[in-house]
Amino acid sequence: MRIQITRSLDLKSTTRSLLCAIVAAICNDKPCIHRIPYSVHLQSILIRSTATVAVLLLCLNLYGLTRSLEHSELANDADSAFINDKNVLYSDFLTSYPRGTEEPSEAYVERLQQLVNNTIAHYWHTEKSRGKYHGHVPAWENYWLYLLGFSGLDRFSQYEFFDWRKAMERSIGLCSQHAMAMAAILNSQGIRARVVGLTGHVVTEAEISPEQWWLLDADFGVTLPFDLTEAQARPELILEHYAEIPQKCRPEFGSCASPSDLVNTYVTASDNRRFPVGNGGFSPLGYRLEQATYVLKWGFPVALLLIAMWAMRRTSGR
Repeated sequence: MRIQITRSLDLKSTTRSLLCAIVAAICNDKPCIHRIPYSVHLQSILIRSTATVAVLLLCLNLYGLTRSLEHSELANDADSAFINDKNVLYSDFLTSYPRGTEEPSEAYVERLQQLVNNTIAHYWHTEKSRGKYHGHVPAWENYWLYLLGFSGLDRFSQYEFFDWRKAMERSIGLCSQHAMAMAAILNSQGIRARVVGLTGHVVTEAEISPEQWWLLDADFGVTLPFDLTEAQARPELILEHYAEIPQKCRPEFGSCASPSDLVNTYVTASDNRRFPVGNGGFSPLGYRLEQATYVLKWGFPVALLLIAMWAMRRTSGR
């Protein structure tokens, strides 16, 4: 037994000497005794840093649960495109948007269109919309989308939500944000709806009854009781419904479309496109990416924390 122990100690001593020689060569002949503890110390720092990052990200997410994307000053902001652009709070919207049990489809889509129009302000492409009103998604809401906001891609520098709850809560956007939110809400209420891309404009098309579709422009607050095909064939009907738009625009805004401009967006058939029915029909890849980031914003720090705990346990067991 003593011989075996002696041989074991000799083997350990030999192995240690060999390791010292290798480390000494790498470290320019500096004593390896100071280098080996350093690697162990570095490993400990990495484990603790991983755990710290995980905890900080989880705390950031928890903080985000206490914040709202809706800014209290938005309703009184005079820089939006329309007069009295936002006059419905998100909390009021949540109690009003569900479809009544006996509510006809025609009445509901008209009511919802006006409700979305009064909740989301036509507000975009300004420093205030990007920062103060969270066009650039805050880190406490979703740090993945926040980081993508620095990618240089316009899609993320000011982000349009596919999740209608996020879109309605933040309450700013262009025609595409209005249309995406409308389509998603209608689909959630049992009414088939899709986003329609026009020439420089985006609207929603909803199925009122089998094979009967209406166009809904929640950005301008207009309901067209006919589908895109009929709109292109009879442009005079479009002009009638958009006649009062100039009275809604702020004079100082300057770039508010005229009724004739809006008619042209419908009749230029070569650029018009009906997207598939469903929440992600407008951009399936973008829809899936948004869903993934909201899963990963919790899954990533939890995974980091589990890895750090496993590494600590493994290290302490040596």
